[in-house]
Amino acid sequence: MTSRVAKIVELALMQRKTDSGIIDYQKESSTSTSEVILSTESINVSRLQSELPSTSGTAKMFSGASNNDSESERDPFESSSESYVPSDSELSLDEDQIMEEPLEQHREELAQQNNKTKKRKQGNKFLWKRSIVKRNRLSGKKYINRSGKTVEEKKPLPVNCTKCRYKCEKNITEELRIIICREYWEMGDYDKQKLHLSSLVTDVPIKRRKQQVEQSRRKTSRIFYLKNFEGLRIRVCLNFFCKTFNISHRVIETCMKNVGNTHTYTGFDKRKGKRPHNVTKEQDVLLVKEHIDSFPRVESHYCRRDSTKQYLSSDLNLSQMYRLYIGFCENRNVTKVSKFVYQKIFHKYDPALDFFIPKKDQCFKCNAYNTAKDKEPLKEEFDSHKKREKDAMRMKSEDKERAAREKGQTFRAATFDLQAILSVPFAGDNQIFYKLKLNVYNFTIFDASDATEASEIVAQKVEDIWKSASIPIVSHQRIVALTKEYQKKRKDLLKPYLKRKDAVSYKSKLDVFKKDSLRLFDIAACKCDNFNSCLCLKQNKVPIKERPFLQDQRSCRQMIIGSVDFEAVRQQQKREMRSKCDKENNIIDDAKASTSSYNRQVDGLEVEIEPGFNNIDGNEVTQHEKKKEQSAVISDEQTILQPTKRNTRNLSELAKTLDRYAVSDRAGAAIASAVLQDYGIVNNEDTQNIIDRHKVRRARQKNRTDLQRFSKSIVLLGLYFDGRKDKTLTFDDNRKRTIVEEHISLIQEPDSKYLGHVSPISGTAANILDAFNIFFQISSISLDSLEVIGCDGTNTNVGSKGGIISLLEKTIGRPLQWFICQLHANELPLRHLLQHLDGETTGPRAFRGHIGTLLHNCEKLPIVEFSRIESELPDITSDFKLSTDQNYLHQICSSIINGSCSEALSKRDPGKLVHSRWLTTANRILRLYVSTENPTQNLVSLATFIIKVYAPMWFLIKTKSSCIYGAQHIFKYIELCHYLPEDLKNVVFKVINRNGFFGHPENILLSMLWDERKHIRHLAYCRILKYRTVSDGKLNIRSFAVPDFNFKAKNYYELVDCQTILWTEPPITARLTDAQLKEIVEDPEKSEISYIKKYPCHTQAVERAVKMVTEASVTVCGYERRDGLIRNQLASRSIMPSFESKKYFISNL
Repeated sequence: MTSRVAKIVELALMQRKTDSGIIDYQKESSTSTSEVILSTESINVSRLQSELPSTSGTAKMFSGASNNDSESERDPFESSSESYVPSDSELSLDEDQIMEEPLEQHREELAQQNNKTKKRKQGNKFLWKRSIVKRNRLSGKKYINRSGKTVEEKKPLPVNCTKCRYKCEKNITEELRIIICREYWEMGDYDKQKLHLSSLVTDVPIKRRKQQVEQSRRKTSRIFYLKNFEGLRIRVCLNFFCKTFNISHRVIETCMKNVGNTHTYTGFDKRKGKRPHNVTKEQDVLLVKEHIDSFPRVESHYCRRDSTKQYLSSDLNLSQMYRLYIGFCENRNVTKVSKFVYQKIFHKYDPALDFFIPKKDQCFKCNAYNTAKDKEPLKEEFDSHKKREKDAMRMKSEDKERAAREKGQTFRAATFDLQAILSVPFAGDNQIFYKLKLNVYNFTIFDASDATEASEIVAQKVEDIWKSASIPIVSHQRIVALTKEYQKKRKDLLKPYLKRKDAVSYKSKLDVFKKDSLRLFDIAACKCDNFNSCLCLKQNKVPIKERPFLQDQRSCRQMIIGSVDFEAVRQQQKREMRSKCDKENNIIDDAKASTSSYNRQVDGLEVEIEPGFNNIDGNEVTQHEKKKEQSAVISDEQTILQPTKRNTRNLSELAKTLDRYAVSDRAGAAIASAVLQDYGIVNNEDTQNIIDRHKVRRARQKNRTDLQRFSKSIVLLGLYFDGRKDKTLTFDDNRKRTIVEEHISLIQEPDSKYLGHVSPISGTAANILDAFNIFFQISSISLDSLEVIGCDGTNTNVGSKGGIISLLEKTIGRPLQWFICQLHANELPLRHLLQHLDGETTGPRAFRGHIGTLLHNCEKLPIVEFSRIESELPDITSDFKLSTDQNYLHQICSSIINGSCSEALSKRDPGKLVHSRWLTTANRILRLYVSTENPTQNLVSLATFIIKVYAPMWFLIKTKSSCIYGAQHIFKYIELCHYLPEDLKNVVFKVINRNGFFGHPENILLSMLWDERKHIRHLAYCRILKYRTVSDGKLNIRSFAVPDFNFKAKNYYELVDCQTILWTEPPITARLTDAQLKEIVEDPEKSEISYIKKYPCHTQAVERAVKMVTEASVTVCGYERRDGLIRNQLASRSIMPSFESKKYFISNL
């Protein structure tokens, strides 16, 4: 049988007519491998049948159109007239005799065994269409209701209250109405909204009644309020109230019906938290588990080594178990559960259960040797058998590597083995095993090279055909993507074929797939059906002469591509030549009297001359004379040369400056030309130096491309990243659009050099890491030297299992040094303290509490006498640059410490109130403090925390920004917080411990190695040596988690107890020898890793890159232009950071 299969493989490969090398492994092995490494091209089975020996087994194996075969088992994408390749399940071979039973019956049994029931996909209610519509409705966003009508976004409705006695429009501005309406709908929760409305509506008893014919039964009057910016309640009318919230009167009536005696809303959903009435009782669940436990477990020899899964006998199934369970319940006289519940408990059983199905045989020689009592007579033969097995596996691995290395062009390898498919009575010994099973050859055919290569080959061939038809086509990458997508869809549809072949929905999917496959290679750039109304770009339009051919190919396909039309080619060449000559003639100006300007240089500006010819009288010369004169020296006195001048001056500096200050091409060209005119370089007689917008655009593009090219192939030691969602300009359907896109900015540390930015599919860690890998691959940036990673402390970045850094460490196979931004960590305690004292936030710029409400307009309040708060700020030198918001924080902190605030400072803007910038929130809290005569205790606590802790730590991190001070900053923060009372201290310390990444032992050891005290450096040296001894010098990937801090520590190296927690070595020192570490102890400044001090402990450099990416996203379209614009701006700033006077410019010449 082995020889027959080898013959089959040989004939199959001969059909390809290639010089491929075929290796037939006839090995003796204790393992069964089913693997064939061949080409992805189809094998013509009908041709093979005629060349194979007429044996019953072989005929059975390849009888694709046998009488016993069902045509429904064929590949649904192949027609009956074409060559057919049987699938794995269709290839069957009986070693002894042809099975007399119908083949269809065997196939059904095979399908039942092989097609295991997949795990049911868990539904995600959050992504249901109904849930999305409900969220949009509760949030006031635009949505489509069940009737198919579009409900617009909720905004305040226009209202006329000029005659209203409450003067609603005067008291409540339109801007405040928008804010009130947005905050109400952004709650997104029915109960919260009703609770909010009930707090603004009050029912009071009627004070007087007017005399009426019919006595009214109404006993109360309803009063409506809205809150202004100061949080004060302003009475308004019902109409104004409803139109401000964009709600109907009925909403208020429903809400007030559920307002109790406490004047608060009580109509909450009573069903939440209740136990379902039809839940399965606990005793019934235990009884089912007891019944499942009564079945013995069967050992499996081919599951994973560390698997906890258990197996039941192969003659059992769930239906049989449930029937036995019914008798089990009847004997005990208890109520049984349904079959669905029984199955559900079975699938959730711990440990997991499954039914044992034998899938492979065991070696006869190995079994004979292992079970023999006297093994000496068999020892020699067994050793020889094992040696042949190892040799066969080694040869197989070598040939696989060779086939993959040569990409299947000159060498291919084929391996095969007999695999059991149909489960019948089982015996482990293979001599009995194959007698009791239906045996088939299961060939797996694939190309040893990458699957992309096959798509590349197909795409190239299809492109060549279309190019010969002179029809514009889509890009090569798009064709490859279409081919891959077709292959993926085909595989997905084939998987459930045996199960769902008769289903109507499945058949419709097959029909759609077949129909789409007919258009797979329609790669014309123009997809228009009516070419007369085609709106495609000019370069994508189909030539008029080729349109009938394209229409024919999209319909009946009767036309074919013939030989080259030499006449059409000649006419096309003539048209191109004529167009070129017309352009040259249009450039030529009126003839001048002399040719002195033929080769000249104006103020160092080189000029290229392209001669053109005109008769002195202005008459055009003939084409023949023109060609003759262009190739000879002009000697005719009647002919005067008028040169065509081209300005080749490099405008790289102009391009950088225009990109830096966001000046358009047209405006930049006008400004530059005007300057040349003022300096006399451009005038009426000499216009060759004029700069037009096209030259500016070319200079910009050239500069951007050069900078992008120089940025590749760098050695990356440290990678810092951060990102945000930006409004991004795109060009789609011949018009510009603005979308929201995630952008992650990357910079190189040390020296904070911009690397680039990526746009992941989504904000998940896996998608962001995929975007990183693609970027590094395209930019030719190797991660072999990467040792440091930096970012902020969001869970997406720093998750111990699924964070970006953890996944990156697993990708490169080694740990990295984590430098998590301390400025972000410095803001978190203030944020949690404010929420603890004043309540949660209610939006991106709003607070719920009294203090947060007053922060919006605090800069308009006058300065009053306030109590000074004692504290000390780090010294800020004059050459240390602070941003506007940071400078304001330093000045107002100094004013509160001194007890007086200047008038100039009171008129300055403390910054926008945004939850993503807590520095400005701190500024506004201090501004509110100096404007409040009798501040509340909560306001005093917040202001004191900012003066004593937040601001000193901010400026300390800014002045000592090196990573070697990170652990010391953590200890300093804890030390400054000891003044707090216990309740506030618990709030702050919990946040510090959760975000104190520089308190990890690796970063503590790094700080100790650079400590000013030598004995501390020696202590760090000893701890690193201890870890190297324990770990045998191996640096394994660890789960990076911040340990619990000792908040009573007296020094930073005592924050973590080294006796209870294993201190791991900093990854940045792992490549150093013990002797090199000893040199650091002696003098860290002269060591090999002295550059470590340049790594910052914060990510403000990344935030600057994020800001530039945000600005570029709304300026230009596309990644390449966006990235080039950023690099141009950075190049200009690196040459001249500022331009305040001439000296700034001269110093950079």
